[in-house]
Amino acid sequence: MRSDSTPSPDDILYGNVPVSGNISPDNAPVSGDIPCDNASGTVSGGNAPVSGNISPDNASGLYAHPFSADYWHNAVQEIRDLRKLTFAALMIALCMILGMVPSVTLAQGVRITWGFLARAVCALVCGPVLGLLFGFAEDILTFFLTGGGGYPFFFGYTLTTMLGMFIYALFFYRTRISAGRIFFAKLLTNVENVTLGALWTAILSGNPDLWMAYRAAAGVSAVKNLIMLPVQAILLYAVLAAVLPALRQLKLIPRAMPDRPVIFPRRKKLSPR
Repeated sequence: MRSDSTPSPDDILYGNVPVSGNISPDNAPVSGDIPCDNASGTVSGGNAPVSGNISPDNASGLYAHPFSADYWHNAVQEIRDLRKLTFAALMIALCMILGMVPSVTLAQGVRITWGFLARAVCALVCGPVLGLLFGFAEDILTFFLTGGGGYPFFFGYTLTTMLGMFIYALFFYRTRISAGRIFFAKLLTNVENVTLGALWTAILSGNPDLWMAYRAAAGVSAVKNLIMLPVQAILLYAVLAAVLPALRQLKLIPRAMPDRPVIFPRRKKLSPR
């Protein structure tokens, strides 16, 4: 017989009581669909018993930083999640569709395109490991299905897409998203676009003076990306604010994630592990 102080399965599932200590099938038989954000971050869905130590620090399934073994364990598990794989495939299709949407010109030679929005959302849901695979598949499929815009295939641009997905995931996956995270994620992806993009341009130019070609390409690209940065950050904030409630409703992200990116985040302890 269960004592009055023992939490019920519903209490544990929906977070109505603090859970601490050892919980095993002997004293709290929990079954049914267990969302990853209400139990250990290693449970990704399906019918599974909850056992072992569940502390308030890791019950939310969120992390303050990616320097955690549990964080990377969760990221690897996403590859086996059929729902996440399906979502990634839909985002690849959306990237192709957004590639057909006319760009917006901000200045001479400076245009805003839209594919980065779908990539950021995919990184938020799928994490850094599946995000790398997404970046590889998205760039390859986009090139061969759309013809590459008349340019020859070059794997360097595939690598740029993969690293961009990785950066977005490090800032957005299983954490409380803030305006600061959005800005710095976009800043780093733009820096990556400048450094690697200029290198690929210099290599493909055939200029024997590779360093001079790199500096010229990097200078032009840096100015363009600096102009685009605030506009891209605002667009990304707006898109994430719009999709976060739906992603939570679909249980594609932990429930503990806020409905919209916060502008001035309050200090709240997340799992460092």
